[in-house]
Amino acid sequence: MHAASSPLPPYAVRVSARSRRVRLVITPEAGLTVVTPEGFDPGRVPGIVLERLDWVNHHLRRAGDAQREAALPPASVELLAVGRVLAVRYRAAPGGCAPGTGDTSGTDPRPRARVRVRAPGPASLEVSGDIACRQSVSRALRAWLGREAARLLPPMLAGEARRCGLDFSGVTIRQQRTRWGSCSAKSGISLNARLLFLPPELAGYVLTHELAHTMHLNHSEKYWRFLEALSPDARVLDRALRSAGQYVPAWARG
Repeated sequence: MHAASSPLPPYAVRVSARSRRVRLVITPEAGLTVVTPEGFDPGRVPGIVLERLDWVNHHLRRAGDAQREAALPPASVELLAVGRVLAVRYRAAPGGCAPGTGDTSGTDPRPRARVRVRAPGPASLEVSGDIACRQSVSRALRAWLGREAARLLPPMLAGEARRCGLDFSGVTIRQQRTRWGSCSAKSGISLNARLLFLPPELAGYVLTHELAHTMHLNHSEKYWRFLEALSPDARVLDRALRSAGQYVPAWARG
């Protein structure tokens, strides 16, 4: 981590063999990282950060807000892709603590109870167990998200495949940090469980995008013409997808 001279914020520099240009990447966990191509003069980095200082400071503030949000239990979970909002109710294990009152430092010698998440109804979630442990709550919610995605996304993909007149060999559900989906050479499709947080038009576009790869396993102009025949707004939606991480709550990014 470089302690750049004022008014620059601290930042890290990472050299990437795959990068063709300088990129500024901000995450709640790492703060600002400047990604540079191989051979790029590191002496130019402070000037680049200074040129985009307003953008950097804005997104660092947002990242800080996301970190603070991650320390709080969510009051609701919004799955935009399927039009559902679920109110979250917390129930402490016998003898446990209410949210925010327990020792979450990892030094508490008491054995930790498991955290469980269940859906007692279509618009509610119940989180029970050692709810004072934020990490355990987040892990349990992510596990629930994976189960929910495995239930909801495959039928959505099958429906989109029928609409497009395409086929796929299978589907897997993961929780990746950077990829919304992928398609293998054997037409197996992998989908990110976090697609459920995206607006319907973006989640649907990812499904169509990956299905189109069953015919063209690349991003050539031929692929894009084929994709745009299936989804006329493909290029607009693809650009919008670059900032779709904003829809993913902090607890789901772990």
